[in-house]
Amino acid sequence: SEPDSGVILQKLAGALVMACDYTAALEVHQRLIAIYGEENHPAAASLSLCLSFQGQFDKAGKIIDRLLESSPNDPGLRMQRSQKHLLHEEYSQGWEDYRFRGLSNTKHFRVLPIPEWKGEALNGRAIVVLAEQGLGDQIMFASCLPDLLALKPKKVFVEAMYRVAPTLARSFPDCEVISTKQNRELDWLTELSGADCYVPLADLPRYFRQTRHSFPANSYLKADPARTEYWRTELARVGAAPYIGITWKGGTPLTRAPVRSLDLPKLAPLLNNMSATWINLQYGRVDEEIDAARNQNLAISHWPEAIADLDEFSALICALDGVVTACNTTVHYAGALGKPVCVLAPKIPEWRYGLFYRMMPWYPDVSVLRQAASGDWSSVIDGAGDWMRAKFVNPSGP
Repeated sequence: SEPDSGVILQKLAGALVMACDYTAALEVHQRLIAIYGEENHPAAASLSLCLSFQGQFDKAGKIIDRLLESSPNDPGLRMQRSQKHLLHEEYSQGWEDYRFRGLSNTKHFRVLPIPEWKGEALNGRAIVVLAEQGLGDQIMFASCLPDLLALKPKKVFVEAMYRVAPTLARSFPDCEVISTKQNRELDWLTELSGADCYVPLADLPRYFRQTRHSFPANSYLKADPARTEYWRTELARVGAAPYIGITWKGGTPLTRAPVRSLDLPKLAPLLNNMSATWINLQYGRVDEEIDAARNQNLAISHWPEAIADLDEFSALICALDGVVTACNTTVHYAGALGKPVCVLAPKIPEWRYGLFYRMMPWYPDVSVLRQAASGDWSSVIDGAGDWMRAKFVNPSGP
């Protein structure tokens, strides 16, 4: 029957979206429209998402706007619209909708039993910055902490995921960084003296990043100097400069890993044709991939202990000359440390990487290369070679 067929098609469309097969998902959505009509499409939000990831933003936006007319406070729809605005650098509209992110996915949503800060004066008040989202996000949004400190609060407590906390504590000595597991256990809050209000970390851009010109122009993350020197010595033992970090995977099954990742052998033209010592920065179990690459004469040095410990990771990156990376946490660490970074991005990336700018506004020296066509990494890899030549072979230009 049509109702049963419609339910099956909705599930199929959802599965295809999760697999990032947007072309096939759109074909399924056309079949759903044939059953229900455009106005009554039961998975219209999913259709809008597919259209967005295929670059059909006008069509996608009209669907979301229509849905929000009847459900103006739907957190999932507001979050979806925020990503469209932020991707297009429409920051004011984007941050307003981005406030709904926690409600759209409540698995990690937390509040504190003290008033929430809404941008008012902070003189003489102590504020808690509540950790949220992933490790790279915490590094990226931490760029707003100097703006918060400039409001002259009595104290800034910064909750941070324990893997990120040591580096943030070193980088922001005027804040008190509290290392936690970022869960619902809030025992640490009872030990704070005189906390007056709190703000979720990713709400800070709403107050401090309203235009392109309000983004920081300098690096702010600081690695351990002694460990950085250690890694400089280690690097000198394995090859000659420039020392370039490399990653090729980004995301998870829930955050579009298929379109953010490429197979390591696809980087062969870059690794073989550029005179550099290549250093693995890819997180996860990659020993077999690196061994296979070495068997194909792709030389990549690998220190697993420097990948697992993020403070050590910072020191290793700080010892490098530059980084070529997929869209992942490495972008944020290397960018915040002030290293030259070349990002290999899909045609329609996550909102952080924008659609148009060449230099990522969050960091002083991060170039973004986007695919010319979805799934085609060849032009991006060629562009990374051009970036390498400009930065490290002929830095002064022709």
